[in-house]
Amino acid sequence: MRSKKQQIELTVEHLGRELTHLFPFHGPDSYLEVRAKLNENGFTMATMPQVVSIIYDACFTKQSTLFDTEQAEEIISLTYKNSGIYTASKSLWIPDEGVKVFPDDDSIPLGAFTNKIGKLTQMELSFILEQLKKHPDSVNQTDFGFKTGEMSPLELTTNSYVKALVGEEGAEKLAEISSRHHCTKPYLSASNKVKKPLITDSNLFFYSGFCPDVVNVRSRDNDKLEGGSLGGYAFAIPVEN
Repeated sequence: MRSKKQQIELTVEHLGRELTHLFPFHGPDSYLEVRAKLNENGFTMATMPQVVSIIYDACFTKQSTLFDTEQAEEIISLTYKNSGIYTASKSLWIPDEGVKVFPDDDSIPLGAFTNKIGKLTQMELSFILEQLKKHPDSVNQTDFGFKTGEMSPLELTTNSYVKALVGEEGAEKLAEISSRHHCTKPYLSASNKVKKPLITDSNLFFYSGFCPDVVNVRSRDNDKLEGGSLGGYAFAIPVEN
């Protein structure tokens, strides 16, 4: 990780190229509020693959002379706070068909359904599917039947939904992050089947109250703050990325 002198922009490696994100981060608040604040300031929310690369870099480059250790520790600590890290990765769950994962970062024009979370009408589903068809390279798909709940780091790397969500490189990085945090049982909070079409967002967080810690990849179908949570955080990505 390389930091500019002002320590405002941080650069990490992501999919063979440089990814710049802003420091400090945005939050805590609900997903929609954090997203709105980012948009107001001309930024996009980091997707799940981008978030995994940022967390991975913070975990594994602490000894680098190009890197601010305090920033790394603060980034890692975010995953233990409240709702963890929100991302712009969305999952479209279609009954009897499977899941389509796509970035809701303005790269796919969804009109009034941008930021949509929850159940969809048939009309809404048809519109979103039509938009996704126009951007096939940005959409990953998996059938139902993937494992949810606790799994080993190896199972995490081969889980079809996890790979659709973060890519093969991202799944391997998640497994390494789990090992770094002595987590032998990463956890995937998601449904393996749905009765009605819906869209969920995705976030990443660690449970610090467990021994060993639990790395949790979660898909949510609402934006409620539960259990007194102050909400989550997000990494801001400059549009030029």
